[in-house]
Amino acid sequence: MTKRPSEEDDFFISDHGLNTESELDILRSKLSRLEEEKIALKHKLAEEKLAYLISTSFADIIQDPRRQKAIDMKEVHKKIIQQTVAATQARRVQEVMSSYRLAGYTTFTFQNKYMGVRLDTFYNRHYYEPYYIFLPKDKPDIIERHTVPFFIPIKLLAKRLLPDNLDSLLRILHDLLLAYVAKREQVKALKCHVDTSIIKVNVDDASFSAVEIIVPDEDPR
Repeated sequence: MTKRPSEEDDFFISDHGLNTESELDILRSKLSRLEEEKIALKHKLAEEKLAYLISTSFADIIQDPRRQKAIDMKEVHKKIIQQTVAATQARRVQEVMSSYRLAGYTTFTFQNKYMGVRLDTFYNRHYYEPYYIFLPKDKPDIIERHTVPFFIPIKLLAKRLLPDNLDSLLRILHDLLLAYVAKREQVKALKCHVDTSIIKVNVDDASFSAVEIIVPDEDPR
């Protein structure tokens, strides 16, 4: 379940002209539906894989039906259980990873001294470029490295929220990145669907928070 930003979160977003709450609500709604469909499909696929693993494992052990009585059935049972547990664990890991990616971010260890966070961006059913931040693994109280665009106030957010509210920091950063990517892609789509020799679309800053659309006056005649 996606948690709505608090008033404090809205303060950070609105201060920089990137508050697109209505757009984010639509994205969250679509994302929730896609997540449910994806998990259902993964369950179905995992069940089919599990059935295949069990059947093939059993077939490998009992290759000749005429020798079935001579086989230690306890060993057969043990191997089947092992295959079942391995398949279930693999399915669970895949579900967790998929859920984290759908939620927007995943964490990992980098060079054995940093906690890395990957922030995925998406808009209109497409994934776009990921962004990364790196915090000290043992004491995640500062952001030492990152690939977040310069116009997002990551230092201010880190100063106010770390180390106690890392989850809030990631949620706010993710919302800001989604807003940026959505605006950028909307401008690209607009330019593709209008005659730019007649209608001018000017972007005044790198964050796409100020876009000017100039439509010429109609011919007075």
